[in-house]
Amino acid sequence: MMGDQGEVKLLEKPLIMQYYTGYNRMLFDHDYQAALTPQQLVALRNSRLSMQDPILAANIQPDLSVQTYGESEEVFGIGMTMLATSNNHPISRYYDFSNFVIKRDLVEFDLDLMSKKGLSQEYIQTVRRMIDENAALRPSLQ
Repeated sequence: MMGDQGEVKLLEKPLIMQYYTGYNRMLFDHDYQAALTPQQLVALRNSRLSMQDPILAANIQPDLSVQTYGESEEVFGIGMTMLATSNNHPISRYYDFSNFVIKRDLVEFDLDLMSKKGLSQEYIQTVRRMIDENAALRPSLQ
C-alpha cells in the first residue's frame, strides 16, 4: 500500500520479490525471455497441465523446490544470460516452451561457438558450470 506522499505503508516483501523471478514471470505473464532451470520448467509444465485437467492436477505432486527462488536459480539465470549475450541471441533461443525443455543441442552448439569467437576457456567453462542441469554442481555466487 502506498501513502498519500508515495511512501510504502505495507509491504509483503517475499511475495513481491518472488513475483519477479523468471519462473513466476513465465507462470503469470508468459515472459519468454525468462531463464528457467530444468526443475522450474517441469514445475511450469505441471502447473499448465493442472490448469487444463483438474483430474490430472490431483495426481501431480507439487515440486516444492521451485516454491523458493534461491542462489542456484540465480546462478543458472546469469549463466543463461551470459550464454545468450556472448552469442548475440535472445534467451528464448534455448527453450522449447511447448515441451518445457531446454534445447541442450543449441546450448552446446553456442558454447562451442564461444570458443571459436576467441572467448577464454575459463569463461566458457564457468558458463557451462553455471547452467549445469544438476543444481548441486553449479557454482555459488561467491
